[in-house]
Amino acid sequence: MYRFTARVICIVLLLLLTTFLITVTLSPYRIDTLLGSGYEQGYLGYSPEKAVHWYLRAAEDGDPVAQFKLGIMSLKGKGTATDTTAGLKWLRSAAESGYAPAQYRLGQEIEAGTAGSPDYSTAAQWVAKAAVQGLAPAQGDLAARYQYGLGVAQDDALAFSWAIRAAEQGDAIGLRTLGYAYIFGRGAPLDPVAALPLLIQAADKGDGLAAEMLGAAKLAGTGAPKSIDEALRWYTHAAELERAKAQFALGYLYSGAEGVKQNLDLAAYWFLRAAEQGNAMAQATLASFLNKGAGFEVSKVKACAIARVALRKNLPQDTAAHLTSQLARDEATLTAEQLQEIEVLAHLYSTPEGVATLRADLLNAPAH
Repeated sequence: MYRFTARVICIVLLLLLTTFLITVTLSPYRIDTLLGSGYEQGYLGYSPEKAVHWYLRAAEDGDPVAQFKLGIMSLKGKGTATDTTAGLKWLRSAAESGYAPAQYRLGQEIEAGTAGSPDYSTAAQWVAKAAVQGLAPAQGDLAARYQYGLGVAQDDALAFSWAIRAAEQGDAIGLRTLGYAYIFGRGAPLDPVAALPLLIQAADKGDGLAAEMLGAAKLAGTGAPKSIDEALRWYTHAAELERAKAQFALGYLYSGAEGVKQNLDLAAYWFLRAAEQGNAMAQATLASFLNKGAGFEVSKVKACAIARVALRKNLPQDTAAHLTSQLARDEATLTAEQLQEIEVLAHLYSTPEGVATLRADLLNAPAH
């Protein structure tokens, strides 16, 4: 029995070794790059440090795939100390060698300001290089850039062209950009009916803006009959993906708008979530809720503090005028100590972290 088991184990190991050798022989990648990937992904036992070791050998010998991998690991501090300079150097080396994923990632890092001040124009140039090579995320990204004029001249026709290429590969941003083109007739024939399936595909892939657009379309009856239930479903999906406008829309709807059954607790919750992201209208509405005790206990001090924060932003004129009058009336009734507390809280609530403490305080739950 022992000999039979040992023989089976040997055969299995031999088959695994044979498979590995065939893979190495047929693979377009270098053996040291494959070893690095094996340790990074855990196929050879998870060890980021060993992955860095093998990637470095291949990268120093000019392998763009290893350079790309090493660049990402250096930026993340995975298997090595975080080193932005080295990470960008390796990414640039791979990008200049023509490796599309590195070109796309380098563009993202440049836009994010990892190397200094954000440079949208240079970022777009690198993204375009990757898009031309057929990289779907880069094509979708480039389509959105042309749609909004981010680092490139705004061009609806080019946005539509790149969106089609990206959407054909199932890229979420490409699908959403194509849906946007159809729903507004920008660079494409106006066709809201054709837009909805594209937006649904994008939203199902985790695109929050697509879900937000679907919420608005279902609420307005664009491309399909109006459906409040569907509007709430898509807005909730977008809100859970941290789309502030969707969070505000849910707060508005649960306040009893558009025939939705009023639920002030839910409305207050979503206004808080949107306010945490700096949405000025949500902050103004939150001040009103706190002032009236809608969804929360009445707190004139907190209401005045968040109102001050909202008024520093670009609010609609009528909203700003009403909020200013309300703030003046409320503060006229408060003590010097309360006004001092308002000043302190307004400073705190001017940051997302500060509003998170307000959310934790009001909901009696830890901020996150």
